Amino acid sequence: MKTLRKSLLLSSELQRTLYGFIVFEVAWSTVRGINYSNELQADTSLAIEAKTMQRWEFDSITQAANCISLWFSGTSSEQLQLRDFLDSVTGIALFS
Repeated sequence: MKTLRKSLLLSSELQRTLYGFIVFEVAWSTVRGINYSNELQADTSLAIEAKTMQRWEFDSITQAANCISLWFSGTSSEQLQLRDFLDSVTGIALFS
């Protein structure tokens, strides 16, 4: 019975909305397959199967933008452009 209660409690916790910002880096040489779907009147989805993947998790877009040089390997100019974009969408719900 305790296991059932615990699983119901965990199940209710899964219903909460989590907010954050996740960055994935995938080298093209490790990509094994890509599946992209963008039908009219439907959400877009992208699935990538890769041998290896680097992942960074941030509490917010602001936090990710503040340490952009750690996870984005572009030139200084590209980093500035990306940071400007991230700053422009801070506080905006990117999807609902």
